[in-house]
Amino acid sequence: MTCSANNSDMGIGPDDAIKCYEDYLMPYIKTVNLEKSKCGVIATFSNGSAVYMYGRSCHGVENPANVPTINTFLSYLLFCPYYNDCKKLNLNCSTPGENYSDGTKIFVFYSSAGNTPSHALTYNNNYSREYLLELCGKTSPGYCSTLIERDGWEIKDDYPYKF
Repeated sequence: MTCSANNSDMGIGPDDAIKCYEDYLMPYIKTVNLEKSKCGVIATFSNGSAVYMYGRSCHGVENPANVPTINTFLSYLLFCPYYNDCKKLNLNCSTPGENYSDGTKIFVFYSSAGNTPSHALTYNNNYSREYLLELCGKTSPGYCSTLIERDGWEIKDDYPYKF
C-alpha cells in the first residue's frame, strides 16, 4: 500500500492519514481514538496524550524507477502530552512540524523514507547535548524532542522549560 500525496498543499489528507496510521503505527501504539483533522489525523492515547500526523506521504517516496529514496521526509508526528493541545492546532498543512513544536506542549517527530514508517525519528540527533540545549531553549524548539531522546526520554533538571 502506498499513502502518497494527493496534492502539494494538503499532503496525504485525512482519509489517507487514517489508513496510514492504522497500517503502520497502530500495531505498535495502543490507540484509543482516531479522528480526521484538517491536515491529517489525531490519534488519542489512554493517558490523555495525542499525536497529530500529517505530511506528504507515509510510505515510500518513489522515484521514476519505483525505488524508495533515502532520507526523504514523509510525515510529521506532533506529540502532545495533552489531547487538547493537538486538537486546537491550526495547522497550515504544508508548514514543517518543527514550526509548531514549542518544547512544552508540542514535540515534533518524523517518519522518513529509508526508515520503516512505524519508526518516529527526532530532528537531527548528531548535535552535542550542549548545542541541543541551546537550540531547544533559544532558537529552535523543534530540537527539544531530540534533546529529550538524547537524555534517555527523560526531562532533566537543566531542560530549558519548566512545567
